[in-house]
Amino acid sequence: MLRASIPVDEGRRLTALRQLRLVDQPEDPGIARLVDLAVELFGTPIAAASLIDIGRQWACAERGLGTRSIPRDISLCGHALLQERPLVIEDARSDPRFADNPLVQGPPHIRGYLGQSVWVQVPSGRHAVGTMAIMDPRPRRFTPREIELLGQLASAFEGVLAARLQTFDLERIEQLSRVSLSAQSTFIDAPDEDLAFDELLSGALALTGCQAGAVLLWQPDLVSQHRLSPRACRGIGWTEPGRLATLANGVAWPVAELNMLLAKLGPALSESRLSVPSAPPLMQLAECSAVLLPLRTLGRPAGALLLVDRRSPMRVDPASLLAPLLPVLAQLLLARRERESSGQVQRTLKRLSRVASETTNGVVITDRLGQTDWVNRAFERISGYALDEIRGQSPGKVLQGPESDRATVARMSAALARGEGFDEEIINYTRQGKPFWLHINCSPLLAENGSLEGFIAIETDITDRKLQALALSRSEARFRGLSDSAPVGIFETDAEGRCVYVNRRWSELAGLSAEQAMGDGWARALHPDDREAVFAEWARSARAGTPFAMDYRFITPFGEVRWLNGRAMPLGSGGPSEGFIGTITDITESRTAEQRLRQAYDLLERSSEAARIGTWEVDLERNIANWSAMTKRIHEVPEDFECEVDRAIEFYTDDWSRELVSESFSRLVADGTPFDIELTLRTARGNVRWVRSIGLAEFDSGRCIRAYGLFQDIDEIKRLERMKQEFVSTVSHELRTPLTSISGSLSVLSSGAVSADSPTARQLLEVGHRNATRLIKLVSDLLDLDKLVAGKMQLDIEASSLTRVVTEAMDALVALAEQKRIRLRRDWPDDLPPALIDSFRTQQVVTNLVGNAIKFSPDDSEVVVRVRPAGQALRLEVIDQGPGIPEEFRSQIFESFAQASGPAASGKGGTGLGLAISRELMARMGGRIGFESEAGQGTTFWAEFPLAGAA
Repeated sequence: MLRASIPVDEGRRLTALRQLRLVDQPEDPGIARLVDLAVELFGTPIAAASLIDIGRQWACAERGLGTRSIPRDISLCGHALLQERPLVIEDARSDPRFADNPLVQGPPHIRGYLGQSVWVQVPSGRHAVGTMAIMDPRPRRFTPREIELLGQLASAFEGVLAARLQTFDLERIEQLSRVSLSAQSTFIDAPDEDLAFDELLSGALALTGCQAGAVLLWQPDLVSQHRLSPRACRGIGWTEPGRLATLANGVAWPVAELNMLLAKLGPALSESRLSVPSAPPLMQLAECSAVLLPLRTLGRPAGALLLVDRRSPMRVDPASLLAPLLPVLAQLLLARRERESSGQVQRTLKRLSRVASETTNGVVITDRLGQTDWVNRAFERISGYALDEIRGQSPGKVLQGPESDRATVARMSAALARGEGFDEEIINYTRQGKPFWLHINCSPLLAENGSLEGFIAIETDITDRKLQALALSRSEARFRGLSDSAPVGIFETDAEGRCVYVNRRWSELAGLSAEQAMGDGWARALHPDDREAVFAEWARSARAGTPFAMDYRFITPFGEVRWLNGRAMPLGSGGPSEGFIGTITDITESRTAEQRLRQAYDLLERSSEAARIGTWEVDLERNIANWSAMTKRIHEVPEDFECEVDRAIEFYTDDWSRELVSESFSRLVADGTPFDIELTLRTARGNVRWVRSIGLAEFDSGRCIRAYGLFQDIDEIKRLERMKQEFVSTVSHELRTPLTSISGSLSVLSSGAVSADSPTARQLLEVGHRNATRLIKLVSDLLDLDKLVAGKMQLDIEASSLTRVVTEAMDALVALAEQKRIRLRRDWPDDLPPALIDSFRTQQVVTNLVGNAIKFSPDDSEVVVRVRPAGQALRLEVIDQGPGIPEEFRSQIFESFAQASGPAASGKGGTGLGLAISRELMARMGGRIGFESEAGQGTTFWAEFPLAGAA
């Protein structure tokens, strides 16, 4: 397994990652929205937005991974981190770098992977800190559009991270500003000036996460090895003359090592060439880490700030993190040392002036009318105005401009008029006309008798913070832009299900503007028939805090109906949902295609049923044969039948079939050789039938993972093939016999062996003529049967007299009957109604039935032809006195070339097609034909013709 290498900027990268403050934290809602959007856009069950920490991958938000922490040495995202272009893995199982990775071999069984590195910009440079990735448990080919979309999601993730950094900087600046202002105020007003240092130390510990520390004052005349004395301590004990003692709260800090660190710094502070070093003295032990920050101001040593952290190494860079606070601390320490050395008690205003003159914040002191008396150097630096230029003037009138908020100006003026302070943010203008943002904290200055003497205002330049807030809004706008470019509709709701955002595509699908969709307005787009179901499912998901997924319809104001797939994920990490973010996808085309596919499937099922084609599949792990319903019917087994492969082969009872199917299946599984074989089996009920089996195989990594195919009952096909062969054989025989006779007669005549006018010649001509007539009738019958079966014979059906047609047919057969002295008796009333018949074809049917009766009746017998009403039809009956039809021949009597065997049938002649043609003709005319026979008692053939006007 290939492990990802460590980036060359790992140290700086991890420092940037720490500033994000996302590792080991609850799921971030903004990042979770991006991950939910990735799941919806890519239709994948697994997605994650992650950071790569020292030894692990931490998912800020994930779906489908099942864990938020993954060891770095098996992390696929660790590889994506190393490159700016996307990492594309179509099938991890086939990629030698990842094939044996536990995340591929085991849960979540990653096959397809698409990951894009995510970068942040910090003062030390641009660093990759994490990834945006989607994963699929199936192999997947990612399209250029999908790669582009993931890049956009990664950019949005970077925007969130940049906003986090900006928020962190903003919070840090605000916290530093609060700590600085509070400490300065405490130093000025509190009886104990060291309380200010305690406030500064508390703030420094809170910002850095350290557990112990001290503010140390450098005193050149102090009798100690490092000339540092404490002014505030937290978590650290201190003994004079300036050495660390046992630490508080039972924490066993390495005191000896910390004292050595102090000893290194003290003398260095007095060297004028030294300033605050870029890499301050740092100590890292297994138990803790400590840093000592030197403090200097105006080129003079002031002291140091000691910070101790139980963690090693420290998770932050204290020197850069506390940079704005260190000058204030140095100024206060220097003022403290000067006060101690002078031993003078100064008035509050003078102490204020000393501190304010060196502070990084602007300080303005006015008289009670609000006219400027004094400003410090920081004010001059911020505004560009010197004290001489602004003395005696109102600061607001000098600094305010066209973009200064009028309402804010009015509130400040009203407070000053009442002799009260205020706290406001406002745009002011520098001497050069450049706008900047100020935070102004103004307090009244009161005399000992409580009368108003003036005002003091501490002003903080918050332009950077305002720009960062603007960047935050731009980041949100970037997310909106990504959302609007997405090919699916995107929406967001609050916890109560009220819509708070929709993108452009959503509006296009719903036919509603974003404004119309807000609140409960989105419901107007729902199809009336779907509203109740959608509301019920949405309420269920909202109560349970579970994902929403449903297909439903939108109907636009123009009446257009669209099928949609709606999905939504709850926002928040555990507990009650904070709302939902979701997508809608237009599935109208797929719904239509699905309906067509269902129709095609139904047609296929009906075709399969008609063709008696089933399917089979073998579960190779369980060695179980799975059969479709039709396959089970072919085997005549119950619907719940299930058996092993060896048991399935036992249905093939003869050795040849069993060996054929066994060998074919073995080759299929071994090397994928398909088979298409025909063989016989014995069903569960003991019936033997012909079947056709087709086998195919699916392989993965050289191993057969699936064997499947078709199974068809071809017993009827085989029967028809036999009939076809018999038909061809019979036709060949029937054609050969008269042709042979004709050929023989002509051969004798042409040889001159007999005289042309001799009786023998005449006899030969009669034989040839009789066989030629028989041949013509055979060909005519074959042509008629072919037309009937093909549906090409045109019938002229009309209301006609059936008895007239029967009479004509019987008249044509009188000569044939007289040869055997057979009487033809007619039996029908005179008033029979007309029937719907084709007269010519009806006469053909009657001729076949009466002709057969004459052929099979004994000499000197009688054939009765009867016509009588039978419901909505006229029934023709032809009754002979012949031997009857043998029992074994009755099921074949209407088939082509069907002729009974035995003495009674021998020598009767005929083509064997008459009854087959008669059956087809009766069916085409809407009638029926049949027979009743009893051995030795004769046979009655009947045919029923529909009456004219019958329904």
